[in-house]
Amino acid sequence: KSGHTFGEINAPEIRLVDGYSGYEFLKVHLGEEEGAAALPAFIFVHLYRDGEGWMVRHVGEYGDVFQWDL
Repeated sequence: KSGHTFGEINAPEIRLVDGYSGYEFLKVHLGEEEGAAALPAFIFVHLYRDGEGWMVRHVGEYGDVFQWDL
């Protein structure tokens, strides 16, 4: 909660990378979508348990931290 928007940060991005192999599963350049530069928050993925393993679903939603019921 820095109080900054994506438009105030030089080339913001977020990545999901395998820590062992270095394989990049997903990369998003933040603030490129229309209106996103004025927003301070981004939901990258939904991480959840599925039986014995973990699942990841890309969300990619911008907003204000106060609009989500997390």
